[in-house]
Amino acid sequence: MKTKLTSILLIMLLLLGLIPTSVAAATSDFLIDNGVLISYSGKATAIVIPKGVTVIGSEVFFLKTKIVSVTMPDTVTIIEDGAFSMCWSLKKLTLSKNIKSIGDAAFYDCRNLKSLHLPYGLKQIGYQAFDNCTLLTDFTIPATVTSIAWDSLPYNWAKSKKQEFLILGDGILYQYKGKGGNVVIPNNVKIIGDSSFSIYYESQIAVKTVTIPGSVKQIWGGAFRYCSNLSSVKLSEGIKSISPTAFEGCPKLTKINIPKSLEDTSLVSFRSKVRLDNQSEGFDIRGNGVLFKYNGTDANVVLPDGVKVIGINAFYNNNTLESVVIPNSVVSIDSCAFNSCRNLYQIEIPDSVKSIGDYAFSYCNNLRTVQLPIGLTRIGEGTFSGCRSLEQISIPDAVSIIGEVAFSSCSALAEVLIPQSLTRIERAAFIGCVMLNGVILPSSVTYIGKTAFQSNVSMTDMTIQNGNARVAESAFYDLDSFKNLKVTIISPAGGSVQHMAARQKIPFKAYTKQVAVQQQVSPSLYSLYSLTNSNILLPHVQM
Repeated sequence: MKTKLTSILLIMLLLLGLIPTSVAAATSDFLIDNGVLISYSGKATAIVIPKGVTVIGSEVFFLKTKIVSVTMPDTVTIIEDGAFSMCWSLKKLTLSKNIKSIGDAAFYDCRNLKSLHLPYGLKQIGYQAFDNCTLLTDFTIPATVTSIAWDSLPYNWAKSKKQEFLILGDGILYQYKGKGGNVVIPNNVKIIGDSSFSIYYESQIAVKTVTIPGSVKQIWGGAFRYCSNLSSVKLSEGIKSISPTAFEGCPKLTKINIPKSLEDTSLVSFRSKVRLDNQSEGFDIRGNGVLFKYNGTDANVVLPDGVKVIGINAFYNNNTLESVVIPNSVVSIDSCAFNSCRNLYQIEIPDSVKSIGDYAFSYCNNLRTVQLPIGLTRIGEGTFSGCRSLEQISIPDAVSIIGEVAFSSCSALAEVLIPQSLTRIERAAFIGCVMLNGVILPSSVTYIGKTAFQSNVSMTDMTIQNGNARVAESAFYDLDSFKNLKVTIISPAGGSVQHMAARQKIPFKAYTKQVAVQQQVSPSLYSLYSLTNSNILLPHVQM
């Protein structure tokens, strides 16, 4: 009798929903395309991701608040941005043993997750990846990690660590939590990480001097940002690169020694008082040839020989500047160097320049054309964003990535010459380029990010040579009409690109044969004849 009453009571509780149940996901609930998990439509609490999935796409499980457990197959290598963000009920997570990258906010605010051991082989942990996972204290990070954002880990876990120096991976200093004063970095540190000395305010203002051993090879962005009482930094031979923002907001730090091993001279753009012998009036040149600030009033500026780096904000918001000639001695243009120079219409960049920082030319409203140096390998975040007069640009042959919002709101941009080296077009790279049309992307392109071509209302066709390129679902969205752009996608039939077009109800046109025709402009720039049912589409040399 007692057993019968107990059974009846359990049934009643289940019906009332007072006992949690674990409901497994059905295979049909997963939308998978060429190994990429695009979306999940089920309502299960226990998620077992199907075998064969290699990428868990961005925001697939975003705000799925009832998910209790997730199990991944070992085929998964990438977890993209926000994939499990705000899965508030998630308690058990079994990761793939072969994960290499965890994206920004991938597990943000998974507030019931208590234990997680990241697999050996993981290399990258993105911004806020585990932020606000307040109960996650049983947490380990493998030594294979080489890239980690300063606020990517659970705050309570990091806070619970008693070490003065919290060192992760193979020697990444993630946080300094000491009492300040005269700080000596341990010899097992290889990288001083993002904002590692500026997370805890008490430590930040207490640091007065820092001695950095030869084991340290890199100092990442903002490492000592706003350490307001830092007056001395001693560098040792062995240091290779220092972010130009590493010592931002350190007013008492007026000089620093420059080891011969330092390859990235942007370090000295912050305070060093050493001046070039041939320094011209109006140029504040410091350290080993860093143009710290241009204080002149000339509209047409010729930089003096000997300048190696155009520093952060060197010409920022200079509305007198109209043209700039850069000498062959310059190897780097730092972030925001010419940001908001609204009357700049002409600039000559020599091939000696190997890197151009984020937002270097953003909001240069009168800049019409730019000849980029041949050694450039990346177009950084926001490099030309808001350049409303920019009409044409040729991407150098070595560039593999066009960064986030790189050409956003370039409303006059009608022609971009693309090299066969390009592999990725990141989020919102060409958003708001309303004149851009006839886009052709070479077969080397494997990824087109979210909103990459959003609101490009003049775009009527795009050719994507790689039929299995990963194209984000919102790449061609019109923000004004809340519909997809009136664009026809031209790509090989049967691949991921066609599947995306079908899902988003974007017109698709297949081609069966392609012929690359070399142009005189560059051996890597080409036109594409797209043959479909004997109809020849006109060749393009523009994007």
